[in-house]
Amino acid sequence: MTGKDVKQCEKYLTWNGHGFNIDDDVRLAQLGPFQQLVLMLIKETPRCLQKSIVDRTGKDQSQVSKAIDKLVEVGLVVKKEGRLIAQ
Repeated sequence: MTGKDVKQCEKYLTWNGHGFNIDDDVRLAQLGPFQQLVLMLIKETPRCLQKSIVDRTGKDQSQVSKAIDKLVEVGLVVKKEGRLIAQ
């Protein structure tokens, strides 16, 4: 299949240290490794608190806060009543 027979799509590449991850969603492709970890933790534990992510990662409160702010900014996470929910 070539040319007009091939469905047009966009893929986004992100370097993971050993090779590339291929994502369909530009929002996921623009995340750094720590932001991806935070998103994974939020998905694993819906409605978790920011403090639980700090405890599980061992990172500073400010680092976790910046990662969460980025996830909220790109629309992957919402904050409701202080709890974090992945979209």
